[in-house]
Amino acid sequence: MRHPHVRAQVPVTSNIPFGRRSEFLGDDIVAAAMIVHHVHHAKVLTRSGDSKRTQTCRALLKATTNDTR
Repeated sequence: MRHPHVRAQVPVTSNIPFGRRSEFLGDDIVAAAMIVHHVHHAKVLTRSGDSKRTQTCRALLKATTNDTR
């Protein structure tokens, strides 16, 4: 069933885990309210390990280091 107030899907990414949002926002209550509001109908996907950007950067650095030897 589609919710009438939902018009589009918007991906939101962050490198700050939910448990540390209050450090960024400065208040536990505000952080909790924002998280609840945003994830109420959301599908939350979590990923562990290095990001694709970090993997690519490491591969480029390794290739550059190997070329200079």
